[in-house]
Amino acid sequence: LQAALDGEEVERAGRLAHRIAGAAVNLGFAALYRQGKAAEAAARSGDGAGTFHLAAGMSPLQAASLEALDAWLSRNDREK
Repeated sequence: LQAALDGEEVERAGRLAHRIAGAAVNLGFAALYRQGKAAEAAARSGDGAGTFHLAAGMSPLQAASLEALDAWLSRNDREK
């Protein structure tokens, strides 16, 4: 996704945001899902600036989501 943003590739960023949103919803990462769907919608409507802004905001959400998942997995391992 970052490479698409760096290359100012609106359509590619939208497709990648869609894929990330799909994975996020399956993992219960609601905020990342919503951000990805918003970035995808912006790309589909041709809003390049909106796409880049929304897609760039996915990175910190993705990091926070993965951190939360890691913490949950660690707690789960300790309880076994």
